[in-house]
Amino acid sequence: MYDKPTEKNKTKLTGFQLAGAVLAALLLVVGGAMTLYRSGDEHKINVGFSIDGYKELHNLYRCNSFDKAMMTVERYREITGHYPTFNATVGKESLENADKVIDFFSRFGTRVTFSRMIGRYGISLDEYHTFLSKAEASLQV
Repeated sequence: MYDKPTEKNKTKLTGFQLAGAVLAALLLVVGGAMTLYRSGDEHKINVGFSIDGYKELHNLYRCNSFDKAMMTVERYREITGHYPTFNATVGKESLENADKVIDFFSRFGTRVTFSRMIGRYGISLDEYHTFLSKAEASLQV
């Protein structure tokens, strides 16, 4: 268990050290083992959660992890007071349900980074840009 930062135990960390410390803290938070203090605001730390959209879509490629991931997102919000950035992969199913994907993310009021799925289930650059244009009309992309 870590102590709450004070002037006495506060140290300057390099960006690399700080990133490692934040990652360790978040891993512990996911396990429920510690309280995370809002030092991230001071250091402008951005945390992104990989959520591909609504439950059925996310679970297609993410091992039915939606419920656990969203519990962690809510825990993050409780601790920090805001939702994290989301990272979503856009594939054929996302294109077919673009309005539903965009609607899912709009309720959080936070930035969403969309990545293009490539390979067997991938989409073309044109399809990806069309999706992004639509998403940019309603979301912080």
